[in-house]
Amino acid sequence: MRFLIVFIVSVFVFGCSDQAVNTSMQEVEAEISDEQLELQNNSVADIYYLVVEQDMAAKINWEPRSRDENRIESGDKKLVSLSEVMEYEAGDTLIVYFWASEDPESDQIKNILVE
Repeated sequence: MRFLIVFIVSVFVFGCSDQAVNTSMQEVEAEISDEQLELQNNSVADIYYLVVEQDMAAKINWEPRSRDENRIESGDKKLVSLSEVMEYEAGDTLIVYFWASEDPESDQIKNILVE
């Protein structure tokens, strides 16, 4: 069972992005500075997000939650304290998952890596 969960999460992590990107993509940009992650929404729609430390992504089972707390309006940015990211330590890679609809299908969830 544990193998199945890890396999599904791995497929999801590596299969949701259209391209491999280090720290930015046209729709969303992410940058770490001063113990915070800055997320910039450059898209024409509001987005919702989840930030996960890369190694933790393979250990958790999550589903997208679209709430005011994790919404960034079009053209806005949000600062996320790195202390809020479970298991994050300086130098770790983060995965930022993001989506635009309140109830997205799995192919509508994109991600970027932040190192």
